[in-house]
Amino acid sequence: MKKLPIAGVAAALSLVFGFPFLAGSAAHAEDGKSDAINSNKSIWTQNVTQFRKEHAVAGGYTKKWDLSDLPHYKPKRQLKGKLRIWGNNYIKDGYLGEYWQEEFKKFQPGIEIEYNLPTTGIGIPSLSAKASDVAMSRKAILMDLLTFEQVYKHPITEITAVTGSYDVYGWMPAFTIVVNKDNPLERISMKQLDGVFGGQRLGGYDGSVWRTDYPYRRGAEENIRTWGQLGLAGEWADKPIHPGGQTLRGNNDLKELAIQGWDGGPYVKRSLETIRDHSYPLYAEYYFYLNRDPGKPVDPKVDEFLHFILSQEGQEQVQREGRYMPLTGERVREQLKKLD
Repeated sequence: MKKLPIAGVAAALSLVFGFPFLAGSAAHAEDGKSDAINSNKSIWTQNVTQFRKEHAVAGGYTKKWDLSDLPHYKPKRQLKGKLRIWGNNYIKDGYLGEYWQEEFKKFQPGIEIEYNLPTTGIGIPSLSAKASDVAMSRKAILMDLLTFEQVYKHPITEITAVTGSYDVYGWMPAFTIVVNKDNPLERISMKQLDGVFGGQRLGGYDGSVWRTDYPYRRGAEENIRTWGQLGLAGEWADKPIHPGGQTLRGNNDLKELAIQGWDGGPYVKRSLETIRDHSYPLYAEYYFYLNRDPGKPVDPKVDEFLHFILSQEGQEQVQREGRYMPLTGERVREQLKKLD
């Protein structure tokens, strides 16, 4: 079943959509007065990569999963040439990009990886501009898809590369749903979350296609605005829900809810394991995007690199860094079919 897309200071009557924040951050000057070299400057004009390498160390994991259900990388052929990869700055802000480059070189010494990784936002547009061979990006948004399809007249190809982190800010941590610790609510479904955070609508986009079937289109009767509609009784029944969204910074007055991904499914709490196996439905992923003409083979250098990423050797580098999570064997097999 397709999961619904859903897009806090939490009081007892609030339900908050957010994600953990554990990584280090720069001190903020009061009233803009500070001797700091970055005072009153956009942080994006500074050396953000260096700062993250030095300070973004909180969170992550040391667990090593058994990756034996993933295939080993076996080159189909030895190739030479440059492979241009644009996009996701976090594989440069950490060490994963280096790890992948070094390990892939052992198998394909003739392929030179050329990274251009200032920001995810440049990834898919670089494919449309024919400046890159592969883009690493968060989920493509509508403008990404429309631009690509206007240029190439066919859909973009998406390959899942990694699952997002458990608790590392920036490395796509899973979203959490929290309420005040005194609130009796313990669980909520994805459908109920749509009722709380969403509203009546005439349709929605599935990729670049506008759809008007359910759940893209729904009426106001499915809106959820009181705690009683979530099953709470007594003094809670008629009290309004005040939804919000924010980064959660160690607030001990909040508790996380278990989430149900589909009707009749289990209610699952966030953990390393449930994010990696996707049983916790608010996980995130990062992707490689490529241009592939329908019915034609993938560019050979791109094909070799993506088969490496989707192998034990490639995913081992993911858990070596310990921020993103390695894919499961099932998820890898789904992606490999897209390269056939």
